[in-house]
Amino acid sequence: MSCNSNENIVNDYARISLKLSTRLPEPDSNNENILSNEKLLTLRVILRKDNGPILYNLFFNNVEDGSKKIIFDDLTVKQEGEVFEIIAIANEKTFISDSSNIDGLDINIEQIKNLLLDKDLNNPKMPILPQSAITKVKVGPNESKHLTMQMNFPLNKFKINFFNKTGTDISLTEVKVVSEFSKDGPLFPDLGINSVIPDKHNNLFFGNSGNIVIPQSGTVNIEDAILYTYPFKDTHNECYFSARWNNNIYTQKINIKETKSDSQSLIYGKQYDINVTLLNSMRINIDVKPWDVYNTILEYGTEFEGVLTPGLSNNSIKIYGKDSYKPSIAVALGMDGEKRNAIFNFKMKSPKGARWNIHLS
Repeated sequence: MSCNSNENIVNDYARISLKLSTRLPEPDSNNENILSNEKLLTLRVILRKDNGPILYNLFFNNVEDGSKKIIFDDLTVKQEGEVFEIIAIANEKTFISDSSNIDGLDINIEQIKNLLLDKDLNNPKMPILPQSAITKVKVGPNESKHLTMQMNFPLNKFKINFFNKTGTDISLTEVKVVSEFSKDGPLFPDLGINSVIPDKHNNLFFGNSGNIVIPQSGTVNIEDAILYTYPFKDTHNECYFSARWNNNIYTQKINIKETKSDSQSLIYGKQYDINVTLLNSMRINIDVKPWDVYNTILEYGTEFEGVLTPGLSNNSIKIYGKDSYKPSIAVALGMDGEKRNAIFNFKMKSPKGARWNIHLS
């Protein structure tokens, strides 16, 4: 390697050790199988210097176990260190018609970062889903950085869980979710692309055009019970679930408000579990949670207000702060609305060495 008296332009080598992992989908409650269309099958990883040329554009087929380790070795960096941008895309061939457009080192990286997905997510049903991640990391000369990137679904998921207590098969019609759903969405939602709905439709139907037969067991074909949507922001229309049974229409509002403003937003990466109990009438309970997250890590604070959702349980646990008007309370509800034993786990990361006492009542 050549030397130069100006240390600001002397290059040395750095290393980035990267692990990419997918949000492994939780087993479907009906058949305990991982949904094949939500798996990470192929993976493309692009590395470039921040606002600079592409150094690597790697493609991996048949990714196993939902994760991939990659080492970028011998990266030349200046003495003060340099920032690298890493872009990861999963299952590209299912939504990009010509992958050659994103292959090689001479591609337009800004076009990729601004890519809009417009494939119909529900026709045909259960398509292989895209996943994506993007991050930046700074490394210095002779430095080795270890980095973990979490792949995310840039979409949302609606899933119905039926509890048939009538003792007979039940036929429902006009089973749907209603709102101003976008017909496309960004591959990288965090970049703020496409924040306003450019094109929309109002009804998304479950089953066969809204018709579903629920057997006594309550188990229906999984493709009849799931819908996927693109995220959207800033609409004044509400979102709700609706179904017709015995000439009666049952509806339940779905809370998609993220702030105190009047606008509604369907933020990516959410799963909306619609729990429908059928007896003398229809009872609907809707649980909003992160899409298939097994563990929630809580940072230390004087109080916590939020929702923990265990990945392999059907329970929902809510924990509130210690204010007098918000007493500490944990509530576990089954998907049918009945109380269940709460099973959950979380990690306290700081302060180190502290002793924690947990009280359950």
